[in-house]
Amino acid sequence: MIAGTSLVLLLAIAAGVLINITSHQSNTTRTLSHTTVAVDITDSGFIPSDILVKPGTQVIWTNTSSSNQQIAANPYPTHTTLPALFSSTIPPHSTYAYTFEKVGHWGYQDFLHPTVNGTVRVSR
Repeated sequence: MIAGTSLVLLLAIAAGVLINITSHQSNTTRTLSHTTVAVDITDSGFIPSDILVKPGTQVIWTNTSSSNQQIAANPYPTHTTLPALFSSTIPPHSTYAYTFEKVGHWGYQDFLHPTVNGTVRVSR
């Protein structure tokens, strides 16, 4: 497995792709490219629930849960910290994407299940 992982890493570096795999508690940040990060919406919450990105990064939430979800900036129910971060209903197996341009810490929640929260930290 390590040899295969090393080969994939070498191929990715040769192709100029940035791979960034870090852990935060039990969550893993998956960077798809230098400007795209994936977050799963599960029945138990966001995975990862806390991510660190650079300005201009697009976050793509994928609903892997068994019910509809909806991404919205905090605070619930007004989402006033970042009003543009507000999705329509996301059915299971569907996605929502948002590009973070401003530096800051942006809390968000599942608007349909507001106790489910996450954070996107945007830093240069």
